[in-house]
Amino acid sequence: MKVKFLWAIVVATFAFSCGGNQSQETESSESQTEEGANTDTEPQTVAETFGEADTLKYCLTPEGVGIGGYDVVTYFENEAPQLGNPEITFTHEGVTYTFVSEENRTKFGLDPNMYLPQFGGWCSMTLAMGRATTPKYDNYLVQDGKLYLFERTVSVNGKALWQSDPETNEQTASTNYDSYRDDGVIEAAN
Repeated sequence: MKVKFLWAIVVATFAFSCGGNQSQETESSESQTEEGANTDTEPQTVAETFGEADTLKYCLTPEGVGIGGYDVVTYFENEAPQLGNPEITFTHEGVTYTFVSEENRTKFGLDPNMYLPQFGGWCSMTLAMGRATTPKYDNYLVQDGKLYLFERTVSVNGKALWQSDPETNEQTASTNYDSYRDDGVIEAAN
C-alpha cells in the first residue's frame, strides 16, 4: 500500500509534459543535415518541419530543438553537459541538435545513435511510470554507453528512482515509449 501511495505522489509530481508548439514559427538557419549538405530554407512552422509524429518520438523545445539545446556529445566526454551553440547544428530525423564545437558536430554526424538519449530524450523514469515528461537536462545518467535523462522536482528525483530498479524500469519505459511514440498514448498495464 505504501508503494502505491508513493507511486501516486511521484506521478502527480512529474506533471510537466513536453512537445513542440505546433503553431510557433521558427527561423531556419544554415545547418548541416545527415547527408552533410548545408541548407538554407524559408522559415517554417514546427509542424511543417517536424510533423506531429516527431513531437511524440522526440522531446523537443517549442523551436524543434532536441534535448533542450544541450550538446549530446558533452554528456559522454565532459564532467557536465553544456548548452550547444545555436550556430553549430546538425539535423537528424528532422530534429535539430546544437553543439559547442564543429568537432562535436562531426562526431555526432558520424554516428548519431551512439549519442542520442534513450526514449527520444523524454524523462526515462516518468516513462516507466506511464507518462512522457520533459527532463531536467542536467539530471542524467550515462550507463553502458547509453544516455538517460530524468525529471527532478523539489521532493523527487527521477534518477534516484530509476537506479532503485534499473532493469525493470528500462523494460517498462521501453514498452511505454514504443506505445507513446506511435499515438501519444501509453497503454495501461494489466
